[in-house]
Amino acid sequence: TDNDQIGGVYFTATSGQGDAHKQVAGIDAIVFAHGTTSLNGADLRFFTKPSGAGTTTPALILAHNDTATFAGNVTMDNSGSGDRTLTISTTTGGDPTLVFNSDAANRSGLIRYQDNGTNIGRIEYAHNGDKLQFQAGSATGQILELTNSTALFAGNVLIDGSDGSTGLQIKRP
Repeated sequence: TDNDQIGGVYFTATSGQGDAHKQVAGIDAIVFAHGTTSLNGADLRFFTKPSGAGTTTPALILAHNDTATFAGNVTMDNSGSGDRTLTISTTTGGDPTLVFNSDAANRSGLIRYQDNGTNIGRIEYAHNGDKLQFQAGSATGQILELTNSTALFAGNVLIDGSDGSTGLQIKRP
């Protein structure tokens, strides 16, 4: 039936309690039922137990519908040299989409750029004012702010047309 545990691999500490407290990590499979039993699917869950008397919840669930759900932060780290790349791609049809969603109302979204742990730029959606703010070269302020009807520059605007083909046209609605 739905949500039945059908198997797993568990990692057990050699000391400690004689019950479930000895299990410190695991991978298990949970049935995702279908009307025809022979067509059942499964979710694969990955667990780690927090130290102390914490509740073990899945850190990662690979679901029957080809989704992966992480319960916490996801870090891509390269402690050596070289680049790390996150690629979102589609095969045929569909547009790759990056979604920022908060389960709380009136929240903002942020893409932060750092150099050796120091904030050097950001793109932020500020819910208070419904605006996108672009910042570069400092940890505060923004150089460009976009709303539905306005683009506000906080500094100089440079239009470079060294070949003479670029010009500035101002049109009024």
